[in-house]
Amino acid sequence: MKAEFNGQTLNAGACPYCGQLVALEVEAETEEEATRLAAETCSCVGARRERETVQRIETAHDRINQLFGENATEYGFKPLSATEPIELMKDIAVLVARGVITSSVMGISGQCRAKISLTSKGEIKVERSEARSLQLST
Repeated sequence: MKAEFNGQTLNAGACPYCGQLVALEVEAETEEEATRLAAETCSCVGARRERETVQRIETAHDRINQLFGENATEYGFKPLSATEPIELMKDIAVLVARGVITSSVMGISGQCRAKISLTSKGEIKVERSEARSLQLST
């Protein structure tokens, strides 16, 4: 969106949370892109809250990849052979971050248990547990 200010044309976008016009440093090709860029830089409470939520989601996705993906060996776990449970956990992390659900526990056939929950500090906790037992008898 173009806006006139003191005789100069500026690139601007409207914040979707407060409606304030925000000057953009880069030119947006569409109004949707201008709105997204405005939300990324606006200092209103709604925009800040959304940026924090997106950051929590990205961190949760990283933790899911660490505990269940290829990096799981660094923590003494075997990476999951199927990608579907990992994608489902990422979707659950979004629901937790958005406040739709507070926690979810899922059993991954023959491998482990995963728990994704919201802490009292508003952080998303990702847990992986495996129960191992061994019994030898004569």
